[in-house]
Amino acid sequence: MTGARPLVSVIVPAFNAEATLADALRSALAQSYDNVEIIVVDDGSTDRSAEVAAGFPGVTLIRQANAGVAAARNAGIAASTGEWLAPLDADDLWHPTKLEKQVAAALAAPGPPGFVYCWLRLIDREGRIIGSGAREQFEGRIIHRHLLRNVTGGGGQALFRREAVLALGGYDESLESCEDILLQFQLAARHPVAFVPEYLTGYRQIAGQMTANRDSMLRGWRQVRRRLRATCPGVRHDYDRWMDARQHYFAFLADRAAGRRAAAVRRLLQALGKDPRWTWGQLRLALARRRAGPQQPVEKPGFLEVDPNAPIGGDPLAQSKPALRLRALERKRLARLEVLDRA
Repeated sequence: MTGARPLVSVIVPAFNAEATLADALRSALAQSYDNVEIIVVDDGSTDRSAEVAAGFPGVTLIRQANAGVAAARNAGIAASTGEWLAPLDADDLWHPTKLEKQVAAALAAPGPPGFVYCWLRLIDREGRIIGSGAREQFEGRIIHRHLLRNVTGGGGQALFRREAVLALGGYDESLESCEDILLQFQLAARHPVAFVPEYLTGYRQIAGQMTANRDSMLRGWRQVRRRLRATCPGVRHDYDRWMDARQHYFAFLADRAAGRRAAAVRRLLQALGKDPRWTWGQLRLALARRRAGPQQPVEKPGFLEVDPNAPIGGDPLAQSKPALRLRALERKRLARLEVLDRA
């Protein structure tokens, strides 16, 4: 580390993000950590995204022809000077203490981490909390557990060490999607990882997001797998079927919700073929939820209004038999993967 308060470069790729970009930038400017530079890369927007960014004093704006989110992030990195890189999606929010706590965790780590992650809240269009992400608590060497659980859950939760990112050449611009996941996997394969056990990122759920396009995500996942095999020979792939089953199951849920019945059945059969125990467990839990009926509506507080430690949005069926069996299965698998991580 080069100093007690290293510079953090916040990289914000923006494509037609005028509806949410201002809120994202305000959350970056409100950080309690004061040694920050903010760079917005307008990736060929046809709306007022560039004008929104230009209206914030101290924010650097780069404009380029549309080239995709990976290219936009790389352009931001090339223009940045920070020792640490903090990607912020243009529709997400940060808690005011996010960067301060992540930098502190990085500096306190026994060895320079490749990245530092935190937990996330799921938020709606208005920034209200609709759920909380998984409370993963993996640190050190975690690559195989990260492959199974995706500890960050999204692209804006991690604080990356610049030197480690540049050594990998930045984000892979040839991928259709999942470029952020590949970078995290590659970093975790080479470096220890640190974390802050707090909900410091608001991950907005909006129809039409890339993560809602499960076909694109599946293609991106397959590309990630190929890249990982080519670039990280030390990573074991004995349990890839577990990861594949999750991708197919989430695609099944998306297809079913969209009314694409034939596609949903195909995805479900693929998930069952890859990992029948886990998939059947998910189906049993889904059936238990259906039998329990609709939940009572609860108040949705604003992301910036609540304690980042509060466990909001828990599963009301967390203690049901299907849920307990699934968690037992997950614990056994994570224990096996931890052995690989420590090898």
